[in-house]
Amino acid sequence: MKISSRYLPILVGCSMALAVMNFDLNAEPGFALGADLSLISHLEQNGVKYYDEGIEKPGLEIFQAHGCNYARLRLFVNPDGSSAQINTLEYTIDLAKKVKAHDMRILLNFHYSDQWADPTNQSIPAAWRGLDEPALQEMVRNYTRDTLLAFQREGCMPEMVQIGNEINHGMLWPVGGPLKDLKWISLGNLLKAAVAGVREADPKHSILIMIHPASGGDQQASLGFFDNIVAQSVAFDVIGLTYYPFWNGSLGDLAGNMQALAARFQKDIYVVECGKNWQGDPMAKPFADTPEGQREFFEAVVRTVREVPNGRGKGVFYWSADWIDSAKWLVPVEPGKAWEERALFDMSGNALPAMEVFRAGR
Repeated sequence: MKISSRYLPILVGCSMALAVMNFDLNAEPGFALGADLSLISHLEQNGVKYYDEGIEKPGLEIFQAHGCNYARLRLFVNPDGSSAQINTLEYTIDLAKKVKAHDMRILLNFHYSDQWADPTNQSIPAAWRGLDEPALQEMVRNYTRDTLLAFQREGCMPEMVQIGNEINHGMLWPVGGPLKDLKWISLGNLLKAAVAGVREADPKHSILIMIHPASGGDQQASLGFFDNIVAQSVAFDVIGLTYYPFWNGSLGDLAGNMQALAARFQKDIYVVECGKNWQGDPMAKPFADTPEGQREFFEAVVRTVREVPNGRGKGVFYWSADWIDSAKWLVPVEPGKAWEERALFDMSGNALPAMEVFRAGR
């Protein structure tokens, strides 16, 4: 996901009745209840403060205490620091060590770009431009391997990696997309190069490799995308999906898509991005435009993933959980209210009820 002005109409509301979940996080070892915490160190370094029940605490401590067991950390190649694009290798390794010290696992999100990568933007890093296709593949392989070896040297190897972010229209444009005709071959070759880089750094195959399109509620698009990825002989372990109710349809759409993907490809599935505003959301239905409505949404997504047949639903990650007080840390200062209203903290930094979903029902 990236900072964007897009704001599409909500599709179909979910008609399912909601109930407070009553399961124990520890009852299903391996189920990921995580959050994208890519900015949390940067925010705190710039004066952002977080509170739990009125007591100021380090942000990671609050997430850990509430049962968050996975942190998703994005990585840019050479970011310029604007629009929250601060996730250099040095910064991300430092944050990864802090995450590990709080007993959380890591999903490393390779963007393969200097800036936000999503279905509308997949820019080749400036330092890689002008490379022919074989040279670009080699660059992707070496960069992926060397990055993971750097994490390994610092004792913070991720348990899972995304090779690309929201790549349903390809990556590293114009070589690996936008996807038309023979560009499936080019995308496949880039992904295979990334996989090779992961395996060179991790010959024991202990790291799970995720492919992540943004098509959470679109079954036809998702099946077609992974049909093409499999046809290119890309070796991957798990599927990641984006799901926002204002862009990706109803929870019923999400459930149907995950069931179809699991049945066809026999892969475990994660909703690797989800989120809903706790206020200021004119398209909140069927969830209230309140902190409790945000909690009910998060609970419902977790429940929907857990209900994928044969245990194929393996986890949920909440996006922009830490994103507050943008006037202090966005460089240059940009309007951030819409994103702050999606965080798991209010405008004063107080943890909201949705934080309890990580604990899966206290």
